[in-house]
Amino acid sequence: MIEGLQVGLVIADLWQQEAVRALQQGKDVVVQAPTGSGKTYIFVLLYPNLKTQAVFTVPTRAAPAHSHAASKTTAVADHAS
Repeated sequence: MIEGLQVGLVIADLWQQEAVRALQQGKDVVVQAPTGSGKTYIFVLLYPNLKTQAVFTVPTRAAPAHSHAASKTTAVADHAS
């Protein structure tokens, strides 16, 4: 996981590590963390390896465009390779 992080995130926070571990075990995960803390990034980074789905909820004025842009950029990069 750490090798794939190329957005300045060097080591995943403890909550990110725990969430990823639970997802890899096929468990349901609910995460509440501040905007910009890496929730979408961690899931999108690992999405090709996880056979699962995600629902992201964001404040209506805070970050929907940012979350969508981040996931869209990653999806485009995945399809290009």
